[in-house]
Amino acid sequence: SDDDSGDGANALIGVQLDPGWYRIDVHGYQAATGDYTLLIGGPSDPLEGKFVSVVVSATSEAAALRAQDDLQRQYGLEFGILLSSDYLSLRPGYWVVYLGPFDTPEESQDGCWSALNKRTGNLCYGRRLSQNPADVEVVYPPARR
Repeated sequence: SDDDSGDGANALIGVQLDPGWYRIDVHGYQAATGDYTLLIGGPSDPLEGKFVSVVVSATSEAAALRAQDDLQRQYGLEFGILLSSDYLSLRPGYWVVYLGPFDTPEESQDGCWSALNKRTGNLCYGRRLSQNPADVEVVYPPARR
């Protein structure tokens, strides 16, 4: 509850709907009066802080989807797609086809080396997915674990 003696809005949390979701009732402040549903501490990105083996960087989503299909047929593995602009650790503007995610950079390196038999950095490399722009220059070349 927020009571500022009538000069502004008073909010009362009514109900917790689901984990993190709350319904609040706001009274006393012009157009803001009403019921609202808020997400507090929203769901985190499951890839944040993980490592991936980057196999393809495409300039369009359609090209990435084609590459994903080809790789899945060729290797019998599942590959993900992400937009590099969603992570400050990646150069923006690409649709990335990746193997993973992994918990360590070594696993991303081994994914290139062992799972895909891609032994040079121009074919596959590990990257950390983060909102830290300092990570943009950090690349993990293929290596055996």
